[in-house]
Amino acid sequence: MAGAKQPSSVHPDGKEAHRLLVELSSQIQGSIGIQDILQRTLQHCRDFLDCSRVAIWKFEDGWRQAVVVAEATDSSHCLLDQRFADCCFDENLVAHYLSGHVGIMPDIHTSGLSECYLQKLIALHIRAKVLVPLISGGSLWGLLQVSESEQARAWQLQEVEFLKAVAVQLGIALQQASTTALLAASEERLRLALKAADQGLFDVNVQTGQATVSPEYALMLGYDPADFAESHQSWLGRIHPDDVEIVCRAYQDYVGGKSTTYKV
Repeated sequence: MAGAKQPSSVHPDGKEAHRLLVELSSQIQGSIGIQDILQRTLQHCRDFLDCSRVAIWKFEDGWRQAVVVAEATDSSHCLLDQRFADCCFDENLVAHYLSGHVGIMPDIHTSGLSECYLQKLIALHIRAKVLVPLISGGSLWGLLQVSESEQARAWQLQEVEFLKAVAVQLGIALQQASTTALLAASEERLRLALKAADQGLFDVNVQTGQATVSPEYALMLGYDPADFAESHQSWLGRIHPDDVEIVCRAYQDYVGGKSTTYKV
């Protein structure tokens, strides 16, 4: 393709691509936040592919609109938080992307685009691009976009395969973040319900004997929640001596599977 940007002799490098994917997987398994994962991944991708911009678009309003939630670029034209409405994006395209479609456009001026869509891409400083679906929880969450701003580019198969692998890892990270957020919201609702009902929560690890309790639980026992530490052994120490044997037997029967309920 005349005038198209060609990848340098060291890109794409299989070993480096593998290293980046392993690093991304490690970040997902760690405690790093989702926004940091997105930002670091985009910067690594941009450095690796030597391109103008790498961005993540998140769909809103039933795929009728997308917003840039993360980007890595050396351009002074920032797309972060910008919204883009695409009247041509319909449910057929959603199904297309869910089936694994990757949009590859070496040059917007030779891709047969409508004048309206062409002008939108020009306004976004996009001359060539690759769009890879980000699928989270079985739904089309957004798109990973790699682009050149000033010149066309003959995208290589190895580059596209690398981006598809990155998108899979990002989909896992997004799903994990969503699950974590839902769990946190559920725990907060439980905390508020227990507080309103003046109830305490006691959750014991049957392997270690250590317990997690709510602040209300500590207050009921007359302790400061900030300094209170609970365990199964400490709990047994507060039971009347005449009842310890019965309570211990009931507990062992429950954790050992002999009883379906723990009630004394």
